[in-house]
Amino acid sequence: MARFSPAWAVPVAAVLLQTSSQLPGRSWLFGSLALGLVLLPASAWSAWLRFGCCALLAFALLGLRIDVALGDRLAPALEGVDLRVQGAVVAGVVAHEHGVSFRFRVESCRRADDALPCGLSGDIQLGWYGRHPLPRSLWPGDRLQLNVRLKRPVAVVNPAGFDAELWALQQGVLARGYVRRDSVQTVPEARNGLLSGASLSARIVLAQMRVRVAAVIGNALAAADRDAAGVVDALVTGRQSAIRPALWDMFNRTGVSHLMSISGLHVTMFAAMMLWLVRALLRIPVAWLSPLLERVPAQTIAWTLAVPAAFAYAAFSGWGIPAQRTCWMLLIAGLAIRLGRAGDIAGVMALAAAWVCLLDPWSVLSSGFWLSFTTVAAIVACGSPTRPWQDARWAEPVRAQWAASVVLVPLAAYWFGAIPLLGPIANAFAIPLVSALITPLAMAGAALGLFSDALAALALSASAWLGQAMIAALHWLDHLPLTTWVTGSQSRVGLILALIGAVVVLTPWRPVPRLAGVALMMPLLVGIDSPPAAGGWRADVIDVGQGTAVMISTARHRLVYDTGPTNGSQGDGAGDRIIAPWLRHRGIARIDLLVLSHEDRDHSGGAEELVRQFTIGRLDSSLPAEHPLRALAVAQRPCLRGSRWQWDGVSFEYLHPGVPELAPGGRINSNARSCVLRIRGAGGSMLLSGDIEAAQEARLVEILGSAGLRSDILLVPHHGSRTSSSENFLAAVAPSTAIVQAGYRNRYRHPSAAVMARYRERGIEVLRTDWDGAISITFSPGVPPRIERARAPGGAYWRLVTRIADVEDEGLAADRAPAPAEAARAPGAP
Repeated sequence: MARFSPAWAVPVAAVLLQTSSQLPGRSWLFGSLALGLVLLPASAWSAWLRFGCCALLAFALLGLRIDVALGDRLAPALEGVDLRVQGAVVAGVVAHEHGVSFRFRVESCRRADDALPCGLSGDIQLGWYGRHPLPRSLWPGDRLQLNVRLKRPVAVVNPAGFDAELWALQQGVLARGYVRRDSVQTVPEARNGLLSGASLSARIVLAQMRVRVAAVIGNALAAADRDAAGVVDALVTGRQSAIRPALWDMFNRTGVSHLMSISGLHVTMFAAMMLWLVRALLRIPVAWLSPLLERVPAQTIAWTLAVPAAFAYAAFSGWGIPAQRTCWMLLIAGLAIRLGRAGDIAGVMALAAAWVCLLDPWSVLSSGFWLSFTTVAAIVACGSPTRPWQDARWAEPVRAQWAASVVLVPLAAYWFGAIPLLGPIANAFAIPLVSALITPLAMAGAALGLFSDALAALALSASAWLGQAMIAALHWLDHLPLTTWVTGSQSRVGLILALIGAVVVLTPWRPVPRLAGVALMMPLLVGIDSPPAAGGWRADVIDVGQGTAVMISTARHRLVYDTGPTNGSQGDGAGDRIIAPWLRHRGIARIDLLVLSHEDRDHSGGAEELVRQFTIGRLDSSLPAEHPLRALAVAQRPCLRGSRWQWDGVSFEYLHPGVPELAPGGRINSNARSCVLRIRGAGGSMLLSGDIEAAQEARLVEILGSAGLRSDILLVPHHGSRTSSSENFLAAVAPSTAIVQAGYRNRYRHPSAAVMARYRERGIEVLRTDWDGAISITFSPGVPPRIERARAPGGAYWRLVTRIADVEDEGLAADRAPAPAEAARAPGAP
């Protein structure tokens, strides 16, 4: 292999494509393909020409692959239309309090009204809500006929956090939707139900194996510690949802979250176990094996069997990027050894990275890609001893741990906005525990479950006991002071400089002092996102789907108004999935004031998660005394009309509710008790209105009049419901801009077309989180408010919605049946 492998051209081409705001047209892609093929014969004369030729070919092939994936997604004309689909359950059958959700492979699709083909073929994510009409639970491979309503996989868009639209594109999910209930008018041949026969494919077989193995683990560990059982499940099956969100938070703070997913370390260990097993079996004297061993070395036979086993395990566990990287490196390294080129580790890594990108063009957008390859490179670069004492056997793992810890600092700061300061200590005992004991015992127990329940329970119980001990140690470590340094968002230039600094610190030869490398890494301690200047302030309307969450920032203080929806029995919500990553992206570790406007779950659902993850100065709310959130260990007070305070030259005042609305035992509904907060500063004013309705709006106009309500920006009451935004209220507030927080095609038909017409008639600009994503308004003295939108033109090419014209609002509303959650947890992420 060449010293500089042309295979590096593939990830370079992938990065160029994925960082473009617009995908190149097909003419450009086919032109690049043609030029690359023309230059291919001449590339043998120059390494750089060979690199350029590979880059052109990779750019074209990856671009065409992405273009096809974009074209396969559900057409806008099919959103909200009744469709009749036939196909098979392929994966992800998850039961929850509302019903069941599952991945469904569409084989045929017709419109229910005219029976014309709809042209949809591929994976969709479905929810089946209400009482399940089938005689048994769904199973991967079941073939079904279903009546469904679908929408494009539009998801929340914020400056940080999980990108569910990208995830859907990467996973090949063309649409999301739900199964329509049969009515009495539905003819028998069009009803929902099972079809004869079963679908079979490698993907379905793997899904069935995961279900069986998860059942073995669940039965064996029914009486074990819940958290330890979840860790065992995740390490064997790759189901990271088995680990509670609170436990993920602790793993992230202590820097061991990479161990709790199927990482390269686990795949390597599995391959090593298989290698040892095959070698042991080959030592058994068997007559028919002797002629084979005379022609083929035992090492080659063992490697030939171990590598496919590693691929099978990686596929079984979800085929994550670290697992892919390890599989391809094992395969390529084995071939390199056979060809006598084992010394070119850079070439092996290049080929592995190229294959990962060719199979998954979006892999370069994931933290796992960079964490995986960069960590391996650092370990290899730091692997050569420079002093005699470093030749000791114990020094090698110490050097590897040191290298991984140093290089992960800039990567963690860039991707997660935080540095786990105690990560090296936690990893020092967690890595050997997980890799040498917990995971092997868990794997052995899962395998033994196919033969003996008693032996499986023994091995799995031992694994869970060790996992429980590790969790206890990490829990103790997590309660030490300053476990995590919240850095905030980092620039790409800062990341590159910090990685150069890490190389300087790690390199065994000394062109420059190590202190120079440390200096290059120091800017990581401060993020690029600065607070407003004195007298100014900023309002960030976070996109949480169908719910409300707003953060107000002054020069030295932070206020969070509402915390978005919860995700029900699945254990996480907007607080964990959206708001917490967003706050870390801003470099925020403390919330001075948390305001919960009222008790509805789409406004208070993420509160408990934020209290668990951040320091909260005080909680203001209209919650009744018996509400569970009243038990949170935070100083609390009611948001009573007339309460005022100032932060850094910015005034805050509660306008609602008054004493009558907060009286205990009253019959006032939760919406009517919503905390209404008015913020005024030198640069402008904003009114946060919760879910108040027309009666409360009229009361506010009566008490405060235009002088007490007038604001430049209005957070539209009750998500644009028909019951709010009355004429007199809008006349009193007289905003120039109104913001609607609502989920895309939500089941409540928010915002109402009639209400939106009311705003348009008054010349009020309306922004919507379902169309515009997160919205940031900066108020500075002497200048008009500056508004920024996460879905602004020039953003990521895979965005499904940018700015839709104000037409047919009612047509954008979905049926009133429940809808699935906006996004799933990111693989490998908290």
